[in-house]
Parts: sequence; structure tokens; C-alpha cells
Amino acid sequence: MAFRTNSLWPIAALLCACSAPEMPEGDALEPVLEEAGFVQAPTFHYPVGPGDVLRISVSRHPELSSPPYKNNMIGTPVDPTGNISLPLIGTIAAQGMTVWEIKDVVANRLSDYLHTPNVDVALLEAKSHQIFVLGEVENPGMFLLDRPTNAMESIGLAGGLADTAERGSVAVVRGTLAEPKVLLFDANTITLEGRFPLQAGDIVFVTERRMASTARVTRDLIPILQAISLPISTARDVLLIDELRKN
Repeated sequence: MAFRTNSLWPIAALLCACSAPEMPEGDALEPVLEEAGFVQAPTFHYPVGPGDVLRISVSRHPELSSPPYKNNMIGTPVDPTGNISLPLIGTIAAQGMTVWEIKDVVANRLSDYLHTPNVDVALLEAKSHQIFVLGEVENPGMFLLDRPTNAMESIGLAGGLADTAERGSVAVVRGTLAEPKVLLFDANTITLEGRFPLQAGDIVFVTERRMASTARVTRDLIPILQAISLPISTARDVLLIDELRKN
């Protein structure tokens, strides 16, 4: 299949983001990441989303807990609208909440019926938060972001860099089609560069060694971003760079 660049796509914004100077190290790194929009809170609080499955247990009240889900496990799926449903208390809008917040909501609602309900909520399956590692890695594809993961660690999830990889300019893409953010880092280093936390929807893109310039990175990222239909956070399909290169 062939992909064409839409002339209305804001290439200038992507070029601007890619043309930033080399990233500093140590104390000077954080302001650069913050300005580029690549900084998260140091703690990781997984926000629940559609497709996730929670295990909700109410002590001494299995009839009020999650029902059987599969393989003799109990579980409550988050439906496509981001809601969960439980006996007695009905529907809860769970999307964007952490398991601790959901626990508080469940316990608060059950307090109308039980004296000091003891509630536990755990993430059984994480499916709503994904990252993409594409290009010159051993096993490119989609990976679940169910724990704190930085850019360098994501390369490990994909089996490591291929022999053809340009290690000196790995790109991380974040944002929407209208406002993309692209940050390049050197995967040869073991400093803080490349160790910033990833967010759901991020794309880690490793170019071929011959494509080391930021201009070439930009050129090759454009069809990928269009192909997976930004905003990135809603991307469902994984299109590997090998497929694009064949056309």
C-alpha cells in the first residue's frame, strides 16, 4: 500500500520540534524536556480506560464483588464508554480514574448499605494504554503501558535495536496531528537522556543508520503518523515501518 503526504499536515510544527539542539545531561535536562512537553509526574498512576478489566472485591460479600470473568477469575470489564457496573450500586464512570479512586467511590456508595465496607480494587488486565515501538528494532509493534516505562526501556520491550538502527537519533513522538511533539535522543548513552517516562500513545521510532538527519526522521515519521490516525492516544492499528518501506 502507498501513503501520500497531505499538504495540509502541519509539517512545519514537526520540523520545528525535530530541529531542537542536542539534549543536555544532568540538571540541565529537565527544563528541555518540560519545554518539549515530555515530563510527567514522578509517580505512575494508571488511569483506567475502555478494555481494561478490574477485580473488585468486597470483603465477606462476594455477591457485591466482581462476577466471574474468565478462567474461574472474577473481573469487571470497563466498557467502551469507560463505565463499570456492579451489583447494588450500579454504574460508575471509571475512565480516567485510578484503582484507588475507584475503590473510594465503590466504598462510598456501599456505605449506604453496609457498615464500613472493606473494598479492594486491582487492575486485572491492562488494555487501554498502549505505546508503539517502530522501525529498526528486533520486534516492532504495540506494547501495553501498564507500569512506569521510559523511552530506553521501550526499546528493550521490542527486543532491542537492530543492526541497521541509527542509535544516535531515536525519535519519540507525542501529541495530536495538529500539535505533534518530537524529541530525539541518543540511545548510545547511559545518562538521563532517553530515560524520561512515556505516556499512552507515544511512538518510539528508530530510523535506519543512513537516515540519521532530523530532516529524514521527519520525512519518515509523517506517513506513519497519518497511517495510525492521530491523535496518537486513539491509535488502534500498528503499522510497521518495514511495511511502509516496501511501497
